[in-house]
Amino acid sequence: MPADLRVQRTRKLLTDAFTELMEERPFEEISVSALCNRAMIRRTTFYKHFADKDEFLTFYIHAIRDEFEQRIRSGANASSSETHELDMTRELIRFLSAHERLMDNAMNGLSFIALMDALGDTIRQDVTAAIKADSAFEKQAKNDAELSGAFMAGGILRMVEYWWRSGRDPKKAEAIEELVSQAMTILR
Repeated sequence: MPADLRVQRTRKLLTDAFTELMEERPFEEISVSALCNRAMIRRTTFYKHFADKDEFLTFYIHAIRDEFEQRIRSGANASSSETHELDMTRELIRFLSAHERLMDNAMNGLSFIALMDALGDTIRQDVTAAIKADSAFEKQAKNDAELSGAFMAGGILRMVEYWWRSGRDPKKAEAIEELVSQAMTILR
């Protein structure tokens, strides 16, 4: 059953306000009062939905993960299984770039680990599903699909994090794409 429209509206207001605030400062510097003021809701309304700002952060990260997952899924329909992981890596780079200021602030705060874990879970699940569904993968790779998915997700995330922290050089993004392609070739 769909959530009450008022609940959806409140969560959308809070999510949009939080995105704006995260583009201005790290999570640790955002108070519930500042979030409520920006969202133009009362603190009591916030506390009807969330116990504290940490619980809201978990909700927010899941919303970002869902947005990323939706972008991967919409791109997956257009790509072949051989380019899927590359397309997913490119989408991660585009996704992070679309949230540039937020990511800069998140990387300097405690929320970064939770955000990367959520994105990593999405990537792991997607790579695992692709390995299981692709007939080009050897039987051993299919048997170890979960492990291979975790390996690829960790590698992709760490390379993209390195790319981000080292100045987002387009040549390094291309190198990441090449490494992902080589790793998937090895798994096949």
